[in-house]
Amino acid sequence: MEGEAKKRGRHPKAAADRKSANMKFRTREDLREMLEAAAERSGFSVSEECERRLFASFTADDLRLIVQQEVFSAVRDALAVALAVRSDIPGERTEDEPSQRPQ
Repeated sequence: MEGEAKKRGRHPKAAADRKSANMKFRTREDLREMLEAAAERSGFSVSEECERRLFASFTADDLRLIVQQEVFSAVRDALAVALAVRSDIPGERTEDEPSQRPQ
């Protein structure tokens, strides 16, 4: 073992023993500083802070999609009711009826 550099850190866990996957990515210096400051304030590690923020962004996107679908459904239903009421008003023509103009 002479001449070989000793490896630093602990031995990696077996895949079955790991709780999370390891991801590596590049980021700008200012974003790294913001993440480090946020992690310090929250009491989490930088890795945990990144994970929490990424998860929250997916949750926010899901909620936004649900709200958009609910709003679309409500508007569609309101339009259907308004069109049904309008077709019940005497003298109002619908798209299916030809225009009756005096000649």
